[in-house]
Amino acid sequence: MQIRFCLFVFVWAAWSSLATAQTVQLPQPSPRASVLQVVGLTEIKIDYSSPAVNGRKIWGDVVPYNEMWRAGANRPTKITFSEEVEINGQKIAKGAYTLITIPTEQEWTWILSKDSKGNGVFSYDAADDVLRFTAKAEKSGAFAERLTYTISANDNVTGLVTLTWENVSASFAVKTDPATAGKQNINASLGNVWYSYALAAEFYLKNNLDLAEATKFIDNSIMLREHFFNRWLKALILEAQGNAKEALKFAQEAQTIGEKVNDNFYKSYKDAIAEGIAKWK
Repeated sequence: MQIRFCLFVFVWAAWSSLATAQTVQLPQPSPRASVLQVVGLTEIKIDYSSPAVNGRKIWGDVVPYNEMWRAGANRPTKITFSEEVEINGQKIAKGAYTLITIPTEQEWTWILSKDSKGNGVFSYDAADDVLRFTAKAEKSGAFAERLTYTISANDNVTGLVTLTWENVSASFAVKTDPATAGKQNINASLGNVWYSYALAAEFYLKNNLDLAEATKFIDNSIMLREHFFNRWLKALILEAQGNAKEALKFAQEAQTIGEKVNDNFYKSYKDAIAEGIAKWK
C-alpha cells in the first residue's frame, strides 16, 4: 500500500512539474503581432503571427507558389472591420474574417473567409468564402526579415493593406464610407451645441454633401451663438452655392467678431477670412 502511495505521489509530482513547465513564457519563433489603422471612421485591424526569414528562401520554397497559405504563421490571420467596407468592388459587412492567400510570382489571390471550422487553410471550405480576388505582388524596396502588415490611411477614404516579407510586397485596397458614417454620428450627437452644428456643416461642405443640410446646420449654430467660426463657414457655404454677395457679408461679420477676441482660434483662420473678403468684394 505504501509503495502504491509513493508511486502516486511521484506521478503527481511529475505531472505537476510538467504542467508548470508548460506555462513558462519563452520567445516564439513567430511572435504574435497586430496592426490597427483608422481610415475615415472605420477601424481596420489585422492580427497575425510574424515569422522570420532566418536565412531561408521564402517565396516558392518556404511559401510554395500556387498553394493556399495562411498569410502568417501559427494560427489563422484575422482581418477585422468596424464598419462595412468595399474590397474589389464588393461590399463586405463589418466583422472579423480569416485572411488566406494563394501567392504566385506576379499576383496573389486573396480570400476573406468566415472560417466556420476555425482553422483557416487546414479546414478550408469554399462555402465559407466571403470574397476572392487577385492583386499584384511586387519586389519590395528593402529586405524585410520578419513578415509585417501595414495599413495606410491614404486619402482617409481608401486604406492600403500591405504584406511585406523577405523581398516581396503584396497589397490590396479597402474602401470605406466616412460620409455615411459621419452623417450617422452627426445625427446621433448634435444636441444644442453651437460648435457641434458648425462641425456638422463643415463636414457636409468638405465632403460635397447636401448644401441645404449644411445650411440648416450652420444656421442652427449661428442661432445658438455669435462666433466668427460659424459666420465664416456660412460664408463658405454661400460661396459653394454661388452667392458671393452674401458670402462677403458673413465673412465681414466673421472678421469683425474675430478681431474683437483675436485668440489663437481666430488667428488660425484670419488670413483665409481676409483672402475671402478680398476675393468676394
